[in-house]
Amino acid sequence: MNALKTMAGPRDFLLIGDSKLISYTNLRALDRAGVTFIAPLGAARVPAGLFTAATLEAAWPVDYIAARDAGKPADQRCRYRSTRTP
Repeated sequence: MNALKTMAGPRDFLLIGDSKLISYTNLRALDRAGVTFIAPLGAARVPAGLFTAATLEAAWPVDYIAARDAGKPADQRCRYRSTRTP
């Protein structure tokens, strides 16, 4: 979450788009213009089987509590896991 906060931190301009933003033409234009952007990769562009190797056992709990869960008892909060090296 800290890496995401750093990446998505304050900017002069941050373009947030849907998966239709991702095309070679758009990415080239955004890069040339120096535009910072966030957009999800469309499901059709994700290679088959990419997420099938992701298992709960391969990820460990992350010490993070979402603001919306801060006042809830621990057993009612969302839990987050990561496969990145801590």
